[in-house]
Amino acid sequence: MLRVEKILFALMGLVLILGGVWVFQGWQSWRELGTLSTPDGQLLNYSQAKQAEDPTNPCLPPAGYTEATWREHMSHHPDQYKQCLGG
Repeated sequence: MLRVEKILFALMGLVLILGGVWVFQGWQSWRELGTLSTPDGQLLNYSQAKQAEDPTNPCLPPAGYTEATWREHMSHHPDQYKQCLGG
């Protein structure tokens, strides 16, 4: 095998390894997107977070939220909490 071929195979191997690491990191980030955390650090997925809301009054802060942190959360979703934000 020529020296150039060895260098090319080494570079291809390095690219494959780095590509695999990059894909794994992207998968980890994607997986974490489905996870929410309350201000007190409790991890919830979207369905758990929706279940924690009071179905009769979504304006009330669920467990793990204070009034201020829940109001801040709702402000990120003005279309969903329009009735709570006075809009």
